[in-house]
Amino acid sequence: LPYSGSLTAVLRLKQETDPAPPSSIVADVPADLERLCLDLMRRDPSERPGGREVLERLGAVGAGETVARARDSAFVGREQTLGVLR
Repeated sequence: LPYSGSLTAVLRLKQETDPAPPSSIVADVPADLERLCLDLMRRDPSERPGGREVLERLGAVGAGETVARARDSAFVGREQTLGVLR
């Protein structure tokens, strides 16, 4: 977790400080993954990447693939449950 402490302390830290980069906690974090993590934890939500950009940066969305298809792939093995929901 990027912050620790009481709920109040964590909320204050989130508003006042940037989180430490993942590489300060885990060695050998790929640079592109670290940049994505830091971008997703930006204090200003408008500066965070959206869903499609995240998928593109992870290589999950490419030539003609839709965000919906990438999202559905998270439910591997849940065809029966998805069928009921549909």
